[in-house]
Amino acid sequence: MLIENYNIEPLADLRGANLIEADLSRANLIEADLSRANLRGAYFGGLIIKQGPIRSDGYQYMLFTSNLGGCVIIAGCRQWVGEDAFEQARHHCETETDKKYRPEALRIIDFLEREFQAINGGSND
Repeated sequence: MLIENYNIEPLADLRGANLIEADLSRANLIEADLSRANLRGAYFGGLIIKQGPIRSDGYQYMLFTSNLGGCVIIAGCRQWVGEDAFEQARHHCETETDKKYRPEALRIIDFLEREFQAINGGSND
């Protein structure tokens, strides 16, 4: 599916959209709601998005990185950016996440970190 030079309306509701293998490299997705959208294999140009497991209470975890490096982790309404994003996310999980969901949240962060390392050839840069 190619979505090129397509402007998504502000606040477009794409929740749950099936965007598998979609080419979104030139799409304007400003303010589009992509929560629970299936983005597996979607192409965003130099942007790489890895959708992590959804926590049992519905929180969705996503990793954003690019061919230039760096990363952003988004979980629910929280986001962590930079070289220490995984440490920030773990700290939040250990101090703020409900104890019931802590182990699961930490496993998801570990999963995303392994994905990030695989993208970067084994390094955490």
